[in-house]
Amino acid sequence: MGTHEAISICLGALGFITSLATLLLAIKTLRADHERRKKQATIEYANDIRDLWQERRVAIESGIGRKIEANSKSLTEKEVETIKNSPELRDAVRELLARLEHLSVGINTCVFDKNLLYRMSGSYLIRVYAFMEPYITSVRPNSNFAYIELECMIKDFMDQKRANPDPRTVGDMNFS
Repeated sequence: MGTHEAISICLGALGFITSLATLLLAIKTLRADHERRKKQATIEYANDIRDLWQERRVAIESGIGRKIEANSKSLTEKEVETIKNSPELRDAVRELLARLEHLSVGINTCVFDKNLLYRMSGSYLIRVYAFMEPYITSVRPNSNFAYIELECMIKDFMDQKRANPDPRTVGDMNFS
């Protein structure tokens, strides 16, 4: 083998290694961008739901005749019936639960970032679900799968909370 052939082989190998390194860097960059967009979408959707809850909470409080606080007890049977018998109230509750269900589908299918949502709003969502659970249970006889994705997400959040009460230590925040 001549000197030119050896140089040619070395340059070819160097070109291959450079191309491979560039490809790996591009993959890492694309993955980081995907994770960043996933986190951004999670933040935006969670904020939309928080705003919707604030609006609907006023209607629900007015309809059931009591304030909903952070430590409020769940809906009573009477309050559930009040919601079911009031078209405006029923629509407000359904819209809120439908949006929470959509968020839950995104979380359960990894479209949204579960750990980020838990860190941002896990306790808050657990409280909202606990408050609404009697209504959800009341509609289940008509639809066995009503709000099932929400229930699954909340159970996961409750398990996380039991296992590790400090949400700051949950999840992998790489690519943030």
